[in-house]
Amino acid sequence: MADEIRSIPRIRREHLIIVIDSNILIGNYAFNSRDMENLLDLTQKTSSYIYMHEIVIEEVRAHIVNKCSEHIEKIIKNSKELEKWGDVKIPPIDKDKLIKTSLEKFERLVSLPDGVSIGTPDGGVSKEPSAFPVIIVGKIILAPLDASDLDEVLMRLIKRIAPCSRNGEEFRDAMIWLNMLRFCKKRFDGSPVAFISADKHFSDGNKQLKPELLEDVRKYGIDLEYFESLPEFLEKYSEPIKGIDRDWINSRIDFERVNELIKSKDILKMFNYYNNLGQEIELEEDAWTIKLKAFYLIRKESSLEVNLTFEVDIKNVADIKKDNKNNVSDIRFEVSGNIIDNKISINESTYSIRWNEI
Repeated sequence: MADEIRSIPRIRREHLIIVIDSNILIGNYAFNSRDMENLLDLTQKTSSYIYMHEIVIEEVRAHIVNKCSEHIEKIIKNSKELEKWGDVKIPPIDKDKLIKTSLEKFERLVSLPDGVSIGTPDGGVSKEPSAFPVIIVGKIILAPLDASDLDEVLMRLIKRIAPCSRNGEEFRDAMIWLNMLRFCKKRFDGSPVAFISADKHFSDGNKQLKPELLEDVRKYGIDLEYFESLPEFLEKYSEPIKGIDRDWINSRIDFERVNELIKSKDILKMFNYYNNLGQEIELEEDAWTIKLKAFYLIRKESSLEVNLTFEVDIKNVADIKKDNKNNVSDIRFEVSGNIIDNKISINESTYSIRWNEI
């Protein structure tokens, strides 16, 4: 994951925000399961972000501490038994050091910067602004607890409104849910959201959100899709693009032909260098359409350089449909590169994929 920390951008409609609850992350916190590998592969290939709430991160950290402590106690107990049976001395185990190492590993994986505190000292919720900043690192968004929803959460606990239980419990579920809706509306307005949670307090028992929660989604005007498991989400969003990589793209887009078109149309002169770098120029071929979008220009004494994004529409996706991925109707790539004196170059490490569904 990238180690550059920058302020979170206003994400465009084409991005997918993947919200992971703690019950999903706890079983995959080391990011080394097949499902997590597929999720990370999806975010790298597409314009997707993984959203983690402050409470979720704190719950995973607590789980790591508890599990480490449990296993270490078992090891210490077994070591003492072993010493009774043999003439051997088992080296002492530094419990605190092992727990600290495990926590640091998790925090590196989610790109949590050094010195960032999570939660209040007593584990409660304060109405003061969270010390935990909004951070985006690579494809992971770390979102702080927003105390603005505290009054609404308390009201839901009293009135037993979902995701709170009939016993007036599930404070953390309500806080995560309302914070997520508020945050997505404010930061990602117009972007689709995938909410992944195995918590029964969100589900109506038929793989749908409870009616009260659907009303929340409608009120906030968010395009939200609910999944009860990570494999369920991956089946829909990861499976259609498995096997698509740089070689797959190069086999379908003749960038030499793109270069010829750029030269023949004198693309550089078509861009308005001073006033409208966001304009689009479209190149059409039988198998694909490419839209060139300039985002900055460098003018040198002997040359002109335009840095671009290339939005590529693949018109024929029949070979993907052969793999029983019939929900794919259109595939679009975004790669970045530049044009220097009418010669195109592509950044090999940067591309993303979007697709439409039938």
